[in-house]
Amino acid sequence: MDEYDRLLAEKEIKASASGFDVPIGDLNPMSFDWQQQLTWLSLRRGKSAIFADCGLGKSLMLLDYGQQVNRHTNKPILIVAPLAVARQTAQDEAPKFGYDVTLCKEQSDVMPGLNITNYERIHLFSPRDFAAIILDESSILKGGIDSKTYQRLATGYADTPYKLCCTATPAPNDMLELLAHIEFLGVMDGKAVKASFFQHDGGDTKKWTLRPHAEEAFWRFVASWAVMLRSPDDIGYDGSRYHLPELYRHNSTVKLDHQEGASEGAQLIMPGFSKPARTMSERRNARKLSLEDRVALTAEIIASESDKQWVVWCSLNPEGEAITKAIPGAVEVAGRHDDEVKADRMLAFAHGDIRVLVTKAKIAGRGMNWQNCSHTVSCGLSDSYEDLYQYERRFWRFGQEENVHHHIVTSELDANVIKNIARKETQHEHMMSMMISQMHTTMIEAVHGTETRYDSYDPHMPMSLPAWLETEVTA
Repeated sequence: MDEYDRLLAEKEIKASASGFDVPIGDLNPMSFDWQQQLTWLSLRRGKSAIFADCGLGKSLMLLDYGQQVNRHTNKPILIVAPLAVARQTAQDEAPKFGYDVTLCKEQSDVMPGLNITNYERIHLFSPRDFAAIILDESSILKGGIDSKTYQRLATGYADTPYKLCCTATPAPNDMLELLAHIEFLGVMDGKAVKASFFQHDGGDTKKWTLRPHAEEAFWRFVASWAVMLRSPDDIGYDGSRYHLPELYRHNSTVKLDHQEGASEGAQLIMPGFSKPARTMSERRNARKLSLEDRVALTAEIIASESDKQWVVWCSLNPEGEAITKAIPGAVEVAGRHDDEVKADRMLAFAHGDIRVLVTKAKIAGRGMNWQNCSHTVSCGLSDSYEDLYQYERRFWRFGQEENVHHHIVTSELDANVIKNIARKETQHEHMMSMMISQMHTTMIEAVHGTETRYDSYDPHMPMSLPAWLETEVTA
């Protein structure tokens, strides 16, 4: 590296490492080599993120990270996860990898070592008592500064020395999610990030886009505190064992009787209601109009393979209630249920004790490992691609041995919703490829320990005069 390149490298914005080194041999021997390397890098950085696709072993890596920080500091560690995920981690995942994790409802339950709770209870804990906070499914930070959960985490744990965020690859077209991670981890002030890399999106001052000339520098900055991967291939390791089985989407469209429903339909949707709904209001009304037919078709699909476990996804309370009544033995997990009931039912499904589970994305769409199931139905779709992604990733994840079948039941009025989801999926795949491509070299250097390092100035280092100068002074 010549002097000019060195000068540019020194001016580049990077997150400062604040962690400690751990010999690779001290990490969990059940980890694959690349998982050990990611854990080592996260410990060295101190405050970092692992954005890894579903089934790549984030649970094992965050548990190992927490164990190592606990050994280093001799202080308790707090892991925060979605409701039933906390139970699944403590009861199923942690023992499998040799860890003892305490499931906590409040601060008085905390024990030395690893502790886990859910996001809804974070206000019942004392941040100053923990050496590290670890966020499982950290995309919950997406809510940003308007979210109570974000405020409790970002403000309460601002001084916590070690932080780790783990989630599947975050929404690449949602920069606010990345900014929320940056601010929570404390790697850089959010206003400084915006000033350095972003610009207002036209006339909307609430939307930010990357400055074209700063895009490459921004992703290198992200790679200085995060690692993003869909497969070990993305960080220079063998990913041959991480090929997923096939995912099949089966689209079923309900045809409405325009003659019988014309009067009601015109009122609920719009004049000429046989055309696809356009506005959000029209789309919500379209779902109400087609509810009965969609529920009937959903029940028919599940009855066709009665020997399989199924999850039915819905977004309206009447949908969930109607589906549960229409399918013998179906069990619903809804917002009206208390936390213990929700967790009990989701884990019972994971253990094979429930055949058909009916629920919503915001309740069970994140973090659950349901590779025991390979069949699912969406009884209707919203415009959220993220919901669709999470529906499928509960099952279509590394560790799944069967091909996954996703039946999507919509009405003929939902054509615009389907087009919108398809557009967002294409955009997501393109942006993910771009992000990983931009970060590839920097991630490889960081993960394999070959990144360029510069000695920092320490003003407390004692000074000593060279012998020739001491002689001169004495004389």
